[in-house]
Amino acid sequence: SRAASSVLRVTPAPALRPRALVCPLRAVVAGKGSYPLPVEDDERTKRGGAAESAPPSFSRREIDDELSNRWIDLDPAGYYLISVDHDRGVIRAAHFLNVIDKEGRACDPMTGEVIPCDGSYKPAVHKTFSGRTAKELSVKILESEEGEGTVTMLVHANYLGREFQRAEACLV
Repeated sequence: SRAASSVLRVTPAPALRPRALVCPLRAVVAGKGSYPLPVEDDERTKRGGAAESAPPSFSRREIDDELSNRWIDLDPAGYYLISVDHDRGVIRAAHFLNVIDKEGRACDPMTGEVIPCDGSYKPAVHKTFSGRTAKELSVKILESEEGEGTVTMLVHANYLGREFQRAEACLV
């Protein structure tokens, strides 16, 4: 466990991009400087560059927890609730509409009221999708006419991909 004064912050490091598809992250540990977080397939890691200057490794959990605390704008196209149907062996994704207010909160598209997170809000499903794998479900939503307009932000598509992978793991 880190001392209370040590804080892990993760931010993009565009100047360190070794390839077009890899965007290494930099860990900023309060009072200890900024260190590139090694990326497994990063050429610099293989030849002993950035990874050698890093402090003791951050666990995957620490990195994931920190990245989960970053601000992400909500998708004005709506949101998904994902479930697993073990009997049928499928992942289900129900899409719900929302509007985003000036403060970035999801609101009911009919009333304009902020959607509560306590489970009391029971909206009508806009569209439902299902797939046997995360990839099949992602393709239906992100690459077919059927899913058009339900995801309008890359950060939302990225998040859904991760959640679909987690749901698929639950099927195994």
